[in-house]
Amino acid sequence: MEGWRLESDVLERQLRSVGDAMAWRAFRYDRRYILTLRRNESPGPMTLSKEGTVHEIQFAEQQWSEHRSFVLLHDITDCLRIGDVTVFRDGDDDERDILLYELKTNPRRRESIQLTRTRLAAEALHTGGPLPGPDKAVLVETGVPYATHLSVLSDAFGRAHQEGLKTMRVPGQRGLLALDIPAAGNRWYAEEATRQFHAAHTALLRRMRLTGQHTCFSSGDSATRNTMAVPWGVYPLQIPQVEPVPPAIRGPVCGRAAAPSRDR
Repeated sequence: MEGWRLESDVLERQLRSVGDAMAWRAFRYDRRYILTLRRNESPGPMTLSKEGTVHEIQFAEQQWSEHRSFVLLHDITDCLRIGDVTVFRDGDDDERDILLYELKTNPRRRESIQLTRTRLAAEALHTGGPLPGPDKAVLVETGVPYATHLSVLSDAFGRAHQEGLKTMRVPGQRGLLALDIPAAGNRWYAEEATRQFHAAHTALLRRMRLTGQHTCFSSGDSATRNTMAVPWGVYPLQIPQVEPVPPAIRGPVCGRAAAPSRDR
């Protein structure tokens, strides 16, 4: 039974990881929507045995057939926990409407708490009202542009897949060291791959005069665990086909990004 529970949990996480990626793309990577609509308890496992789930699917099909509007079901995500569905209607000049719905199978039934939470979320996004939740927080525009360098990361991963590892400069006096474990295992033995990794890291620090603070990411994604974490599905990274990893190279070796001491 424990094995089956694990399989069910993995399936649910994988489904909602894809759903989270769809949500980020549909909202055009605007964190305000994710931050606002996550402020509720998880709805629990999604199942087609629920009458409400079937009704939501029928609503999505109707919106597409009648209006060609994309409908995102919140139950297939983990980051959207307020409302049942979001409807995206594209208009002229790249304008579009984003409509949040709380659907009911029984039109006479009214759940004031859910409807109030949905109304607060809409007001927080469009009129600056308080976010849903007991802390009465509000969204604040900082005026600081948020820039990423995903093209550099993608290029580094691609080169590492060919060469085993790759060091690159990142704007903002930062350095990136990417290691492709299968490719490194095919090129070197385990001990030599580890030595190459540490040598490249030391050379990167020396070349860029960095203090050596490390930000380390592994492939252990926090999908459906951290509702504000950007899911891997939105990163423009190619997944190369690789040969099986030799047992000797398996281990907790990962890429490191070094940053100056003033960076956080």
